[in-house]
Amino acid sequence: MTFFHWGEFDPNLSVTSWFVSSRTLKIFRVVVTVYSWIILIGHLLDYGLYTHSLAQYVHYHAIIPFVYWGLLSQAFLKENNPWFIWLINVSVHGMEFVTMMIELFLNRQLMKKSFVFITIPIQILFMFEAFLVYDEHNFWIYDFLDWHRGSPGEVASRYIGFFLAFIAVYFLVYGIHAFRDFIGRKKKKSQKSSENIAMSAVA
Repeated sequence: MTFFHWGEFDPNLSVTSWFVSSRTLKIFRVVVTVYSWIILIGHLLDYGLYTHSLAQYVHYHAIIPFVYWGLLSQAFLKENNPWFIWLINVSVHGMEFVTMMIELFLNRQLMKKSFVFITIPIQILFMFEAFLVYDEHNFWIYDFLDWHRGSPGEVASRYIGFFLAFIAVYFLVYGIHAFRDFIGRKKKKSQKSSENIAMSAVA
């Protein structure tokens, strides 16, 4: 299965960085993990659980905070919620953003173009989960999935647009990964050149 690059996974890339030491990367992750679990314990609802489970997948790091703060946060911001709800909500989606930034820029794990075919079924399953939540609780996790809003053509356009946007975000993140690695290799090459010059001077 060379198309999906099975057998090429290098765990060392997940715990090393072009820009910080492995220890620093570990400290960042520990802080985020501990804080996230503190918030999760105070918010043991379905939404909190699967929001955090999605944090394990690098592609969704980019989608969740931007979709939430760009499309879904207006209703929450207008409500007169107590401080604890504000803390939990901002922490969940704020930590999602922090996690995204750490995993996107500080580790060296590679993305492959073919991986998009792995993420699409996961996204479809997540949409089915949203349908089940609506059927059980009469509540839409994401308003733009509401098939009662607009004509059938508008609903179909929203779903198709979401699907295309999902793929576009994947390749945007893929491009950011490639650019990160380009900068990292350039930095490493520059460091080696400096070391060689220093060694030549000593010799």
